[in-house]
Amino acid sequence: MSASEAVELANNALGVIQEIENRASEKLANRGSDATGALAAINTFNGSTVVDRIAAITDSVTQSLLNLVREPAISRVTVERDDGEIDTYYICRTTGISLNGAKLASYRTDLGRLASRGAGDEVEVQIGDTRVVLRVLENLELKPNKADGQWDSIGGIWRREDEPPQTIPSLRKLIAPHDQDDFAAMLAGNTDDEQKFVEGLRHQIRSAMALRDQAILDKFQDDIFRLPIDRQLIILGPPGTGKTTTLIKRLGQKLDWEALDEHERSLLNAAHYRSRWVMFTPSELLKHYVKEAFSRENVPASDEHIKTWAKRRHELARSVFGILKTNTGGTFILKEDRHHCGTETIDDPCHWFDAVKAFHRHRIIKDLQEGAALLSDSAPEHTRPVVDQVLSAVPNTESGQLLEAYAAWNDLEDRIEPLLRASREKTDKLIREQGNLLYNKNKKVFSELASFLDSLGQSDDEDDDGEEFDDDSGEETTQPSHNEVQKAFLAFQRFLQSYARSRYRGRSLGKTSRAARIRDWLDERVPSDEWLKSLGGEMTFQNALRRFRNAWKRYVLDVPISYRAFRRQCLLDQTYGYQRPESPTHIDTTELDAILLLMLSSARELIQQDFVRRHLDQPRFTELLRISNQFQYQVLVDEATDFSALQLACMENLSDPRTRSFFACGDFNQRITGNGLRNLEQLQWISDRLRYRRINTVYRQSRLLNAFASELLSLMGGDLEASGNLPEHSTHEGVMPALAENLDSKSISSWLADRIGEIERLVREMPSIAVLVPSEKHVKPMAEALTEQLESINLRAVACVDGQTLGDETDVRVFDMQHIKGLEFEAVFFVGVDELATTKPELFERYLYVGATRAATYLGVTCHHALPARLKALQQRFVESW
Repeated sequence: MSASEAVELANNALGVIQEIENRASEKLANRGSDATGALAAINTFNGSTVVDRIAAITDSVTQSLLNLVREPAISRVTVERDDGEIDTYYICRTTGISLNGAKLASYRTDLGRLASRGAGDEVEVQIGDTRVVLRVLENLELKPNKADGQWDSIGGIWRREDEPPQTIPSLRKLIAPHDQDDFAAMLAGNTDDEQKFVEGLRHQIRSAMALRDQAILDKFQDDIFRLPIDRQLIILGPPGTGKTTTLIKRLGQKLDWEALDEHERSLLNAAHYRSRWVMFTPSELLKHYVKEAFSRENVPASDEHIKTWAKRRHELARSVFGILKTNTGGTFILKEDRHHCGTETIDDPCHWFDAVKAFHRHRIIKDLQEGAALLSDSAPEHTRPVVDQVLSAVPNTESGQLLEAYAAWNDLEDRIEPLLRASREKTDKLIREQGNLLYNKNKKVFSELASFLDSLGQSDDEDDDGEEFDDDSGEETTQPSHNEVQKAFLAFQRFLQSYARSRYRGRSLGKTSRAARIRDWLDERVPSDEWLKSLGGEMTFQNALRRFRNAWKRYVLDVPISYRAFRRQCLLDQTYGYQRPESPTHIDTTELDAILLLMLSSARELIQQDFVRRHLDQPRFTELLRISNQFQYQVLVDEATDFSALQLACMENLSDPRTRSFFACGDFNQRITGNGLRNLEQLQWISDRLRYRRINTVYRQSRLLNAFASELLSLMGGDLEASGNLPEHSTHEGVMPALAENLDSKSISSWLADRIGEIERLVREMPSIAVLVPSEKHVKPMAEALTEQLESINLRAVACVDGQTLGDETDVRVFDMQHIKGLEFEAVFFVGVDELATTKPELFERYLYVGATRAATYLGVTCHHALPARLKALQQRFVESW
């Protein structure tokens, strides 16, 4: 490029950047105090405070304009049309303006694809109503930066056909007058040409703990993030390939109505689509880490949008599905520190879950078939027209047509209800008369019964089969207005219902059941056999008929009961490696995931049935409406391989049935949880629509660190298809990792301080640095010891306890290594790798791989004794210092 061409390029680009800012500022002037306040913040300080201020503004147009003021453009692309006409487009993250004399396009639109294409590529894009093919002649990546009132672009990449890419340290310097003589340039270590152009892709030092701001994706990532909203995909690839950034870009595009096509718009509710999305991360630290990246994409991201699965699971299980006990209901108590399931089940839960699902549905069908038999036997003659219609649907359940049967029974609801009401009036009168008889003989009888009930211990034995159908609901037992005496009478009522039905059918109560214990306590006060059979006939009819009223509810709401029965049977049969829980009400996290998944998937099936979908807002479908309100138009998952197949399936089932939009990213080699996703087969089990794509170009690491990571990957028997490849023209050579062996705790902190000082001298500024320790108990002691060592150079080490504390940008951060998935730093120190090999022999190589791939340039490893034997082959890859 000649000097005159360089000046023309720089003048044109900087001029348009200034015009974009001016025009956006003009349009903001009349948009209210929020816009004015944020604009003032941009003009005084360009940092994370501004990003937060913009993100807090709910008006998307105002947000777009403020982002244009802060960052006017991200690319300048010159293209040639088929007819030979030359055009230049300026691509912005978002747009909301037009300029005379310059063509602007949002990166999220079809024209925005130009920014991801290299010189010589041909791209078919939509311009108005026409599809045209454009050939990219040159592409200048812009990284706008404003200082002293003037715009510049720092470290942009310029690509031309048949020439290697060039990094332009400063566009402003291309047009600045030459005011430094050759001698001064020599003393500064630069020539004038080196100040203006650097051949290849130059590394940008990581000075802050934040996701790399990748304004423009490469063409492979670009194709992925533009896929239609109703796709399901997991992006697989090594660390530093921009997987998370691709997810964030995709979300931003799908929240931009103007960037959506007609098909996508038809799937969304325009009033709510911007708020109905969720992204799951494996840790609170990573959750905080991605927020600023979302804000840069003009995507407001609250705690309601970015969640850990542990938190969301607890919300759903306690407040939506009623799985966990509360003061008003629930079945189980979660014991997060227990493991009731066997190791094989945790490693591969798919077959086990399918068995739970089959058990649940078989139990439902069995109860319906039993109800059909009871109904045929006990139905009064005048109810036969309705009963025959009810029974006509039952045989279909065996052939798997349960949903069709629910639809048929739903149409009979209005005819079933009067029959139940009339029978209930008879039985209520009989029971109240019996209660009144007892009370008149002994005014304290129900107080005494209450005391007896309190003395009964919890039993895992089931009461009489089908007892749950004896009442219209069990809600009265949980009403706070009922005192102990009233609750005792309700227990007496349930006993009579159950016992009378058993006597009518000639069956016995379970010896240790609650009903049997109440019968023995009542003794001679139990009503006569004749009375019981009279009540029992009506109760049998009610019990049978209730199985077909709102029958669909059990398909969802009875899952906890079915699971408890399933586990009881497995403990008897000694299958699936179960360990008996301390209490029948206790479940571990794997069990809770399974119960939640089955309830979610069952609810989704029902919600998509016509008889539900058309009447979802009616009171009888309250439970399903509450569940449907949890569905999101977009579900995204970061570090997906740290989640189990059950957990990912739950997340997929939280996607709205209309979009089924589920996008995830991960790397099997980075799985550092015992229950994490293991293989592609488990992906297919999660959803038959779920596809995967691999990306392998690594933008984080130096050439030497990438080679180290690849050799470690091979050594640990990892997935070699996920090995990273550096961009073709990367100039980031880096340094070899440093290793120190046979160090005690004090010597380790001293060695770390020496290496940190060495890095500062090499880089001439303090980059982002992380120190990873084997467990949480090491975090504070290491931070204190290292701070003492760093005092002489005025640095401090901050203990990031439980991955929560982030510290200041110049701090050296100390983490338990389990919290650092997804993060990146210029330098990483891995402390005590030999200790980790002893405490976590199955996973320590994965931990080292994850830790090593957090570093962009500098990696340090220490051992209390020697490098573990399984890593000896890497010894030659290390140096003592830099």
